[in-house]
Amino acid sequence: MIIKNKSKIDSSNVSESYDERVKKLQLIIDQFEDVALRYGPESSKELKNRIDKIIKRFDREFRAILDNRSEQFWNNKASNKKSDLGELKDAKVPKFLKNYKK
Repeated sequence: MIIKNKSKIDSSNVSESYDERVKKLQLIIDQFEDVALRYGPESSKELKNRIDKIIKRFDREFRAILDNRSEQFWNNKASNKKSDLGELKDAKVPKFLKNYKK
């Protein structure tokens, strides 16, 4: 069982949704431990391996999407250096890139 150490948590640096995330994570941990108790350690190990594969695949795909969108944005910006900012506002640019200032 995973036990969180409350003494190590600095409440000044914790986001508002931290407690909610901890509760959800604890629920997942409890359910995972229930699987281990019901079906044995080999089943829980296989479940963990499958979850790890799914998360790694999602991470790879998400990074590829972000890299592609970022590259498109910077290529577009370089080719339209002299263009008006009005054109940039009309383009489908992610919010975090629109607000970026060098």
